[in-house]
Amino acid sequence: MIKKIGITQKMLTTKNGICFQLDKDWFDYFSKFNAILIPIGFDKFNDRKIEELNLDGIIVSGGGNIFNLEKNIINFQRDNFEKKIISKFQKKNKPILLVCRGFQLLANSYGSKIIKIDNHVKVMHKIFLLKKLFSEKKNNFITNSFHNYGFKKIGKKFEVLGMSKDGSIEFAKVKKFKTYCMMFHPERYNIDQSSIDKLIKKIFLI
Repeated sequence: MIKKIGITQKMLTTKNGICFQLDKDWFDYFSKFNAILIPIGFDKFNDRKIEELNLDGIIVSGGGNIFNLEKNIINFQRDNFEKKIISKFQKKNKPILLVCRGFQLLANSYGSKIIKIDNHVKVMHKIFLLKKLFSEKKNNFITNSFHNYGFKKIGKKFEVLGMSKDGSIEFAKVKKFKTYCMMFHPERYNIDQSSIDKLIKKIFLI
């Protein structure tokens, strides 16, 4: 059965108003899974249209800053839309993947303090797993990193699953829901891509 997964998009301001953008990497990446990605944005998708799509899960993508870090109308609108989407899918107990900005958005909205993180932009680093995730004995994997902000502590609603050497939280799960959060980008090149692919399959059951 082919899975249908919604994905939110970056928002940009142009002379013609707001436009939406999604990296081609996402479509290239999910083409190897039994899944269809459906980009969504608040300008075209209301609750009824999202219900009609009958999505099997949702991805809240990265790119840009949350409103708390960069206060402008675009970030304000995107934050509100994505928080609404997250709540909607949590109530349905469907899989949610929050990537980079998405992780920052949810953790910050749950009261976690976002801080400046050094040496996490355009680098590869090792993430140490705090919980066994795969059948193999491997307890770490090497991922990309493209973020300036992150967390050293997050609230009690989260279960921390992976951390980098400097104590930055890179991977977590919301305890009561199928909501997974990662600071690295699965759709971009990772040294341990096969391990990350297994993780994506585990989250969305594909």
